[in-house]
Amino acid sequence: ATKADLITIGTLERRKNQAFLMDVLGACKRRGAIYTLSIVGDGPDLDKLKALAISKGIAEQVHFLGRVPAASLIRGHKALLHAALIENMPIALIESLACGVPVFSGAVGGIPELIKDGLNGRFWPLDDPDRAAEILIKVLEDPKGLSEMAGNAYSVYRDAYSLDACGHRWMSVVMGSDGVCA
Repeated sequence: ATKADLITIGTLERRKNQAFLMDVLGACKRRGAIYTLSIVGDGPDLDKLKALAISKGIAEQVHFLGRVPAASLIRGHKALLHAALIENMPIALIESLACGVPVFSGAVGGIPELIKDGLNGRFWPLDDPDRAAEILIKVLEDPKGLSEMAGNAYSVYRDAYSLDACGHRWMSVVMGSDGVCA
């Protein structure tokens, strides 16, 4: 089955910065790279984002899915986009890694703990949609590199965030075998 292009998940509000994603899609389109974007979520910026998609000439590329169970949708996409200006530890990014889907994000908050630039995703500047578009196009138009990044995404999840990986570390802390609680 052919994968859809891009997905983003989150409350539609200013700090989540989905307007930036519209700018990036517009910049990609100007370069001849036309990608679809599934937007999962609802919030106060919905009407603004719909109007922005129309004004950028990308309305046919953007699909507003509303508030739906998002984790099951990630696997059907090539990459997850994240543009939040403030973020601690976004669950959607961990879910994306678990699905073997690379992440494009700003290097803000706790995100650099999850994403290793060039390995399981890419960092992009949240203030330069043209540069972000270049980064996105370079990865998406390289099927071999994208496939490697997808495999790495799952490996990072498995080795650092899966139940097996986290469960053993958590039990070591609780039981004191690493000296923390001994």
